[in-house]
Amino acid sequence: MNESDCSPIQSYEPVFLRLFRIYRQAGYDIRINLNPAFFAGWGDSLFCMLYKDGKPLSTGGGGISLSELNFFESLRSALPLSSIFVIGNSGGWSTLALALLWPEARVAAIDCGLMEKPNPLFEVFDFDRHQGGMPSDFGIVLTNDLARAHHLDVQVVQGMSPQDLPHVIPSACPAPPQLVFIDGGHSNEQVIKDFDGLQRLVDPNCIFIFHDVVNWHMEKGFLHCCEVVGRKGHILWRTSSGMAILLPDTASVAVREVVDAFSESEQKLREFKRRAPRRRMVSIIEKLPENSILGKLKTAIKWINAHLPRLHRH
Repeated sequence: MNESDCSPIQSYEPVFLRLFRIYRQAGYDIRINLNPAFFAGWGDSLFCMLYKDGKPLSTGGGGISLSELNFFESLRSALPLSSIFVIGNSGGWSTLALALLWPEARVAAIDCGLMEKPNPLFEVFDFDRHQGGMPSDFGIVLTNDLARAHHLDVQVVQGMSPQDLPHVIPSACPAPPQLVFIDGGHSNEQVIKDFDGLQRLVDPNCIFIFHDVVNWHMEKGFLHCCEVVGRKGHILWRTSSGMAILLPDTASVAVREVVDAFSESEQKLREFKRRAPRRRMVSIIEKLPENSILGKLKTAIKWINAHLPRLHRH
């Protein structure tokens, strides 16, 4: 093939790199997508946490993981949007990600702000985290400032869901939202309240995406939302938090293909859950250092397993 036969490759910068640069230029470091297996099974190491001066900031919650960014990035090419709404902004990572992916859309968000009293569990078990001295609207102001600096059409409003939705959405959204990302209070009861409060305020063909459904055991609340509108929902098992999505009947084939790619069949899930404990044990044993006592035992077991059929024959 001649060099002249090669068509020029159009440059595309993944949304993660763009987000990372936005926060780094503003003086923040990012922790995201660290393998939980390397950190005592700490599942939250997958999600975005902002750091300032070497310490994590408590902004009311984390941000979506790389696999979840990948899901939204995959959805972007299949789904043109002009109006997006987010419940639960935290430090703005997810909100700004949606704005970067859909630059032609207005992204509006509502957030209750930081708690007046920090979570006592953080004080006991996570003493390096910044808790005091931050204004309640820290994440809201940060997100709006970053959006303005990078010419993103974003507006984050301080308020409570669902009670403030009837005046926030009409004032912040130029049109009824076509996609809503629900990442506020993490309980079945709150998910249902958020969903019910949105029903008369969104586009009839709105897509609802719920964060942390499996992670925070909110399947019951999600199934209730599906029953309210008489549609089948989908758990996105290939996302870190076990997000869920509720599609309208009018969803395109392209959108459904993306959802299918991030889902998994019930049969395969049952089989994987059945085998997972044994596979985990095998993985732990396999990675033992050869010069340790257990490592030597592993080597002996492998030798016996390899030679046992031969010994039986003799």
